[in-house]
Order: sequence, then structure tokens, then C-alpha cells
Amino acid sequence: MGDYSEIEQWVAEGRCDLGFIPHEPRENGMTSRSLVRDELMAVVPVDSLLASEETVSLADLANEQFILLERGTDDEITPLFRRAGLTVRSKLSTWDDYAIMAMVEDGLGVSILPALILRRCQFNVAIRPLEGRPHRQINAVYRTADVSLAAARFLEYL
Repeated sequence: MGDYSEIEQWVAEGRCDLGFIPHEPRENGMTSRSLVRDELMAVVPVDSLLASEETVSLADLANEQFILLERGTDDEITPLFRRAGLTVRSKLSTWDDYAIMAMVEDGLGVSILPALILRRCQFNVAIRPLEGRPHRQINAVYRTADVSLAAARFLEYL
């Protein structure tokens, strides 16, 4: 478990056979295999006005105190706002998805999290689709030249 840059580096160095990252590998000698499209969702307090909306816009979230999901140098959310010409107001950030859900539940702000982590959400938060349905693609990455037998079999299974 690490940030996406670390995971990719560990695979490149041979410290692990396979990694899962939301982008194409940047390291030479690496191959990726697309696994799943993971929709990004708005996570808001249940008593928020946004909780009753069918979909939530980035502009709506930009007007709220935002809790940013950051994993080391990997921040998938700020570029969404930037492309929309918006600035995210974030005083809080963490690498832990569950900490974000707990903070949203306590009314400390709003956030955007991947749908896969929200499937079994046990926090009292409202989860709403974002306008435009932004997503990320989860890829399995491995060394091209010497994928281990176990990793090769796992990839066949996938």
C-alpha cells in the first residue's frame, strides 16, 4: 500500500509483481492492463442541501469546504476542478478514504471519492453522482520482460 508513484516504482524495481494504479505506467519496461472504470462520486453530509440533488456539479463542491484525497504526489481531484476553471477550497487533506468519509459524516466538509471505495460505505454520508460522470481507469501494471508466473496466472483470471 502506497501512493501510486510508489506502487509503480516498486513494480519497476521488482519489489512486487503487480500494482494497481489509475493511469498508464510512466516507467519504461512496464505494461498495463485496463481492469475497471471507476466513477468519481460526490460525498456530502446527509443534512447538506447537496444531499437532495440528483447530481452534484464541481461548481457546487467548489463553494463548500473541500476535503482533498491526496496520496503523496498523487491528487486526482484538483485537476478536475482546474479543467473546469474552478479552484477547490481545501484546508483538509488526507490519504485515507475512510478518514474523509468520517470527516464528511461529522460535517467538516465535502469530498470526491471513487465509487469502488464507496460500495460498502458504512458512514452516514450522502453519495451523489457528479455532473458529467467523471471517472478514472484502474490498471494492473507489471514488468513487461519478467512477469512472474503467479502474476501471469492472476492476469489470466482477471
